[in-house]
Amino acid sequence: MHTFCSIKKVEFLKKSKQSLLKTLSEPIRLTFYLTLGDGVLLNYSDIPPEVGKPYYLKNINGEGNHRLNLHSSELMSEADRLSEVLSQSSLHGWSDDEVTNLQLKNAQEEVIFDGTWEEFTQQYDDYDLRELGYAGIEINQDGNLVPSYFSIPDLPRPFAIADFFIGPEATDYSFDKVKGANYKLSMGARSVFWKYNLVNRGSNSYTDFKMLLGKEIVPTTEATKVTLLDGSDAYQIESLEPIALKERYEEHMELEMVKNGTTTINQRIKRRVSLPAPDVQRIKMSKTDGEYKAYSEMYIYF
Repeated sequence: MHTFCSIKKVEFLKKSKQSLLKTLSEPIRLTFYLTLGDGVLLNYSDIPPEVGKPYYLKNINGEGNHRLNLHSSELMSEADRLSEVLSQSSLHGWSDDEVTNLQLKNAQEEVIFDGTWEEFTQQYDDYDLRELGYAGIEINQDGNLVPSYFSIPDLPRPFAIADFFIGPEATDYSFDKVKGANYKLSMGARSVFWKYNLVNRGSNSYTDFKMLLGKEIVPTTEATKVTLLDGSDAYQIESLEPIALKERYEEHMELEMVKNGTTTINQRIKRRVSLPAPDVQRIKMSKTDGEYKAYSEMYIYF
């Protein structure tokens, strides 16, 4: 990932010695805007494939305790996404009704503002809001707290925004606690449907196709005849359930098929062909009724 860093009091930090960071009177925040450097990350990671609202990462939880896991649960998920706010006036579009009052909570989930829209505009201009950074915003007492971030305009659209807090010595995220910490950003592996187009170049025909992972039969659709774009005929078969992507599989996927014309049990001539694992560069996505399906379409010639 690439980073664009917006650092409060950055000159102070550059010139200061560690001893000054150990004697802070109030917390400071280092903000990093992360953009994707890996063009296929969304193919193999179990997060929504569209680049929409950025994810919010921070090194403290809602109780103000230091944490190494930067997201809200074990794996980064949709629950970590937030709305970017580029100006004070853009909040008007968040409600069908006129905005009459707001409540704001900070990253420690403390209420930092609760009042009318007029009071809000008097207390915060756009610069103040960018200094604030994260805020959970509730408009017109509708009970819906929207995780939001008052971003700096004209930066590349971020994939994620990461806040690192350093607090006074008495806090759980003091300099001594943060110094040398190894923070974690974890994503699950995407599960995809494995689809194979089986092109027979020989003179024999086959039936009773099965996919095997090691000794286990993988449940699949019935093999159906299809015509490919180049006009050639193929059998198409697909796993019924998605299979998690891995860097390396302990067992190989194979295709077992029976030669036509061998009807009795003793005469059944079986053939096995090795099947490749999906290439993460070629994962495809389809969307039906708001649900995404990831699949890998592969071509096998035998």
